[in-house]
Amino acid sequence: MIDVENEIYTMVTDAAESVESNLECSGVFQRVPQSFPYLYLYQMNSSVQTNYIASGRKDTYANVAFEARVYSNLTFGAKEQVKKIMAAVCDKFKELGFILSSCQWVPNMEDPTIQQMIGRFTAAVGKDNTIYSR
Repeated sequence: MIDVENEIYTMVTDAAESVESNLECSGVFQRVPQSFPYLYLYQMNSSVQTNYIASGRKDTYANVAFEARVYSNLTFGAKEQVKKIMAAVCDKFKELGFILSSCQWVPNMEDPTIQQMIGRFTAAVGKDNTIYSR
């Protein structure tokens, strides 16, 4: 199994924390985060590219996808805070070779005073952990 989740998580959360020092990062989903700003980052998919399975049934490449959810509850400047954090997340994923497949504002049904943006990133990863843009 090709597994880069921990390495990617660490690099992306480090980049996000560099622009917002009080950012809480987690791979655990919370309907309403307990502290803000909050970054929920997780690997949402890892599937083998079946046309590249080597002899001996060894995985050669995997398609991976990550999702980042950024939350802020500032009374003034929440959207700007979310954009700043998401920009750092996007820049790091792009630097690593991922493609931003979507990025959108999402209304927070639990608490409409909380601003939330979701970004999704995809790439192919080789068995040597090399990341390839698709």
